[in-house]
Amino acid sequence: HLTNSAVQGELLIQGGGTVYLDGGTYQNITLEKQGVKIVLLGQATVETLTARAATNIVVDNQSKIKTLNVDKAASRTTITTQENGTIDNIQSRGISDIVLNTPAKLIGFGSSAGGSTLVSNAVIDKIVAEAKVALTLNANVESVLLTATGERTSITLGNNAVIAALATETRVEIVGEGSVTSATTNDVLNITGTITPEVVYITTKPVVT
Repeated sequence: HLTNSAVQGELLIQGGGTVYLDGGTYQNITLEKQGVKIVLLGQATVETLTARAATNIVVDNQSKIKTLNVDKAASRTTITTQENGTIDNIQSRGISDIVLNTPAKLIGFGSSAGGSTLVSNAVIDKIVAEAKVALTLNANVESVLLTATGERTSITLGNNAVIAALATETRVEIVGEGSVTSATTNDVLNITGTITPEVVYITTKPVVT
């Protein structure tokens, strides 16, 4: 349990159990032990947190992670934000299960993150998926980009959530109670499900750049 510590350089967590970081500033935190749970409390601020093994990450109170990386070897990492705890940027190269109750800027799923899930109850600027993932969006998202390797990604919109811009190179199913303002794709058949975008642009150029 660290309280209001200032750690320059790297904090390596190799032990098990639950680690509490209550306040303080941390430059780089690396989680190497499978099954460890890390809980950020108070106004703890982390520049970069990297999970190298499957872990449970909880960002609570007023705490903040700027960049969270989930390595390929850290599959089935769980990530939760609650109260006013925030994560700006999540890059998931392994499988992760994410629940966001606070706004985020960028959520990225790499090509080895297939099977990941995201439940969002707060606004997200951008989601990029390079693998088949399940997105449950209960708040607005500015843009969703799906590459060719993200085939059969599913999007469930709840709470009248709006995706302002969807771009997809692959088949996606969109269901629920919400709307998609505009979609860009290279094949009109890519967009399936019960929610039809208000405008669909068909292009021969690369859809996701």
